[in-house]
Formats: sequence, C-alpha cells, structure tokens
Amino acid sequence: MRKLIKARFFDVVNYTAKAHQVTANIDWYDGDPSVNNDAKLAAIVRDESSKFATVYEQEQRLGSDDFACYQEKIPGVYANIGNGEKNQCT
Repeated sequence: MRKLIKARFFDVVNYTAKAHQVTANIDWYDGDPSVNNDAKLAAIVRDESSKFATVYEQEQRLGSDDFACYQEKIPGVYANIGNGEKNQCT
C-alpha cells in the first residue's frame, strides 16, 4: 500500500507540474514501517490480559511507530494499556 501511495503521489505532482509547464522536485521520506502484530502473540497477550483486566479490541487502523522496526526483525505485539471505561479511552 505504501508503494502505491508513493507512486500515485509522484504521478499527481508530476502531471500537475507538466500541465503547468514546470518541473517538480519531491523529497520523499518513507517514515517508519507499519506496525504488524504477530497473530499468535496477540492472542497470548489478549488471553493473559483477560485474566486480570477487561480487554477491548481496538479497530484496526494504519499506524506506524519505531516499534515496527523491531517487528521487522522479530515477531512482536504492540498493545495499548489504559484505565477506566472503554468510552474514556481514545
């Protein structure tokens, strides 16, 4: 998805520049990779946490964090820990 977004961005910028008879220079920063939780580890975290706390499944969303750099090397789980009711957490 990241490759597609980057390609489309470059296309839009370059074709817009061409339409105006100018050139565009793009300095693109790829950023951190997307967090990708290991399914088996996520199940363990959910199951063990449910023994002492209420567990709320978050909606999937696009997120990047430097933790994802570790996940490129070894399986991992990025989990949020909060307090209070579900509707109090964002």
